[in-house]
Amino acid sequence: MPYSLGLVSFGGEAAFVSDELIHAIRKQLAKLEIRKPDPVVKHGDIVTIERGPFTGYKAIFDTCLSGTERARVLLSLLQNSSWRSTCR
Repeated sequence: MPYSLGLVSFGGEAAFVSDELIHAIRKQLAKLEIRKPDPVVKHGDIVTIERGPFTGYKAIFDTCLSGTERARVLLSLLQNSSWRSTCR
């Protein structure tokens, strides 16, 4: 993984994970059936932000992200400017 060198270390020495352990983890993950539920909204739908610093802003839904209640939306921070009307 890029930029991960030294992310996990003990006494200043990088942690080592054996190839056997990586293989065992991959084997267990392959057994799992991971299925993303169908989102209520679809790519391209207009949504309104309901919580957080952008509450009330309109955005375009892009995709669900890993974790619970996470999504990527496209948000115009210049909603009330003339720029918005020229970029429809």
